[in-house]
Amino acid sequence: YNSHNNNVSNNNIQVYGYDNSIYGAGVLGSKANHNAPQGQGASGNQFIDNTIFLGGPYITTGLIVGDECEATVLKDNYVILSSPLAYGVNLEGSHETTINNNYFSLNSDVAYGIEAYNSNYNVIEENNIDASGKMVYGIISSGSNNVIVNNNIVANGTGENVSIPNMDSLGRGNAGIYLSGNSTNTQIESNNVTSQTGYAIVCEAGGNTIKNNCLI
Repeated sequence: YNSHNNNVSNNNIQVYGYDNSIYGAGVLGSKANHNAPQGQGASGNQFIDNTIFLGGPYITTGLIVGDECEATVLKDNYVILSSPLAYGVNLEGSHETTINNNYFSLNSDVAYGIEAYNSNYNVIEENNIDASGKMVYGIISSGSNNVIVNNNIVANGTGENVSIPNMDSLGRGNAGIYLSGNSTNTQIESNNVTSQTGYAIVCEAGGNTIKNNCLI
């Protein structure tokens, strides 16, 4: 908390353990659902050119950007995850995050390449997401004014039932890109999206722009 203008770069992070939740790197501005005092929170932090390998018995999260975080940069990172439930990137109540030119490989029963929960004004561009499992979302978003452009997304979900309970507020399923019911004014353009099961793009709200994508 109260963490600003840090640069985390050129690290090799490998974590394999038995904890329920294993994280690669990230930043939090405050406790969940608590507002940070004026001038605190977290802003201007950068995570660049890191290599992250995570494995565990339940949840792995490559990069997390939490509540009260602003203007975070995630760029040129290489993230490999193996666990029953995996998040390449988890944005939780953060805003103005740039996610650029990263590679994410997820091998999980339930996989979320990039999740943006209650997260606005983000730019997600030129990333490669390769996720395999039973329930797979390449990108899932509940927020507004986001830009999703020039990404390559492969969501290899089989649609099989999973035994682990649903712990995610946005649920689980299969799609390349999924916009929940409160996602508005989002631009989805010039992406290559493949979804083995379900639709390449699912949009549950109006006021979004979807154009010039290659959908399989």
